[in-house]
Amino acid sequence: MLEHVTSRAAAWDCPVSIQSNLELFAAHPRTPDNLEVLRRWEEVRSRHWLTEKQKQMLKNLEQEHILLLNEKNEFELVPYDQIMDVANGSREVRAFTFVRNSDLYVVYWHISGNKEMELPLSSKDFTLMERLGQNIQVNSDQNGDKTIVPVGDRRYLKTSKLSKNILITAFRNAKIIDKN
Repeated sequence: MLEHVTSRAAAWDCPVSIQSNLELFAAHPRTPDNLEVLRRWEEVRSRHWLTEKQKQMLKNLEQEHILLLNEKNEFELVPYDQIMDVANGSREVRAFTFVRNSDLYVVYWHISGNKEMELPLSSKDFTLMERLGQNIQVNSDQNGDKTIVPVGDRRYLKTSKLSKNILITAFRNAKIIDKN
């Protein structure tokens, strides 16, 4: 939600402000992620980084965008699409697909906790990253057709082997697992 709101504000060169209880901020596990989203968009807005063409793209209410920090710690703006009904309709996980450098990505996170998710995919078919360029080791089960991935802070799944439809289906059929 913050990515959506702050991207729209940046399209019109408007700052974003929030009001909340500091104790609630401190207690919420997604506060660092949320504040990073706000920081990125406010930085590109204040630096006048966005071109007029990019601002026009952001004004299209039918398309959402994500502001990435790439491997060189530089901003990249890419359109992305939400995967609906992640983990069999759970409201706990948000996931979006996008294309970058000819690879397909899914950015995903848990809205309020730190859990694990069983994806019906082989770990040989994708790379999981904490940040772009910062890989996380994951392994498939004995059959090689399911992989347990962490779900909490934003993470990026990257593939050049799987289609968008296969990824969407995998995220829709994923199972959320409580970490013990």
